Amino acid sequence: MAPPSFLGRARLADDLDGSAPAFAAEDEPARYRHARHPLLPPREAVPFDLDLLPGERMVLISGPNAGGKTVLLKSLGLFSVLAQCGVIPSLGAGSAIFFFRRFFTITGDEQSIEESLSTFSARLVRLATALKEAGPGDLVLIDEIGGATDPTEGGALAVAALERLADRGALTVATTHLGELKRLGQDSARAVTLSMDLDPETLSPTYRVVRGRPGRSYALELASRSGIPPEVVADARGRLSPEHRSLDHLIARLGAEERAAAEAKEELSRARDEALEMRSELERRERELEVLEQHTRRERRKARSEALRDARGLVEKAIDELNASRGRTLAEQPPGDGNTGGHRDAARGARSRIEAAIRDAHGGDGAVRRATGKGKRAPRREPPPPRPGDKVRWEGRGTSGLLVAIDGDRGVVEVNGLQLSAPLGQLAAAPRDAEETGNVQAGPVSVPLLEVRTEIDIRGLRLADVDSALEPVVDAAAARQSPFLRIIHGKGGGVLRKRVRAILEGDSRIESFRDGAVAEGGTGVTMVTFR
Repeated sequence: MAPPSFLGRARLADDLDGSAPAFAAEDEPARYRHARHPLLPPREAVPFDLDLLPGERMVLISGPNAGGKTVLLKSLGLFSVLAQCGVIPSLGAGSAIFFFRRFFTITGDEQSIEESLSTFSARLVRLATALKEAGPGDLVLIDEIGGATDPTEGGALAVAALERLADRGALTVATTHLGELKRLGQDSARAVTLSMDLDPETLSPTYRVVRGRPGRSYALELASRSGIPPEVVADARGRLSPEHRSLDHLIARLGAEERAAAEAKEELSRARDEALEMRSELERRERELEVLEQHTRRERRKARSEALRDARGLVEKAIDELNASRGRTLAEQPPGDGNTGGHRDAARGARSRIEAAIRDAHGGDGAVRRATGKGKRAPRREPPPPRPGDKVRWEGRGTSGLLVAIDGDRGVVEVNGLQLSAPLGQLAAAPRDAEETGNVQAGPVSVPLLEVRTEIDIRGLRLADVDSALEPVVDAAAARQSPFLRIIHGKGGGVLRKRVRAILEGDSRIESFRDGAVAEGGTGVTMVTFR
């Protein structure tokens, strides 16, 4: 069991809701956080925050009577006394206070008839002791310095005493109502002015500590509220010197501006929080819309591809039924049959348009317009570019054939029953006499093929380009019932691999997909098997 003294100090620290402060070095600032007088109930006391810099040797506290000046002065002394005795004071976390060698206090009324000491005389005796003995590392607390005598002479003596104590290296904390000392805080770098705030409308103390601004005494206002006849208060106000009235007016204006600035800062902080919350909500909604848009676009492409494949099936079925009704296939038609070419061209054209539409379903609106012939046409060029179903001449090869499909910048040309891939730039519309000379070889009716690939390499592509590069290849492989597809995306950070898996997932045409075996490329490759 812990010794009683330790247990008692622990219970006191719990009652005070205090945290152990650090001791600041001479060249470090003192920080008082959520500080309260230890004798005030924690839930009723108004806490204060205060920073004192190392070079500040004079702390001058001003403000109205009953505003908390003396409580603040004694609190600064008690914090160090308690901490140096091993008792945790009523300070919040993050506090750092000065360590003092000795404490000099000039507070209360120590007048004595027996010793012929007035209030002022008794204070002078204790002040003289401090002026002679106080030095570096000492704390001097003076309540109402320069009071209980003529204000002019008392103020002059107070300024001289404070300067002397600062020269000796002691830290002096003093309360005052004297205008001379209020101005000292503005004129000397060694002095810092604190004021105890008062509500200007109700004249009730707020006990809020304000740094850098002297406080008004509100003596005449308080006198009026205490029942002093109005004419007496008015007479007293008229007797104030212009300098005093000017100082009070300046202090009042500074207080009003400070309160307005604090309100504006609070309002700005609220607006900033609301703006950040709104921005976060907008970003969340944008992400949701992007996901929904991607899902909708994917489903639209899927439905369109399925509809076009169904249409292709209907075309094939109609062609087969037509052939069956005639009792023979188009391949068995005599060369001289006048209807054979018409049936063949009709079948070939229908298949070409269906295949082109399936391919362009993933190629954007421009590709769709090329496949369907709809939308705004490009300016007419001479000669016009060939289209699926046109008879073309392959420049540089001396070969002519039928353009059955367009795949990007290449065309699929049927020559003597074979389908060849040629650059579109090398294809031109065949002259009329090409058909007459027999250079155009239509060949038997066959289904135009998309470029069926068993491997695609997407390494180096931007993430935004993966969908448009991969999906047509998957569609072509699925349409032509390719046994497998090898997608090379590399290892890297796994971004391309993740996007590939997202495209493949949920595709009903795909039986399965997996990482490649070691010999196939490992995790840098995805192997796809179709149904």
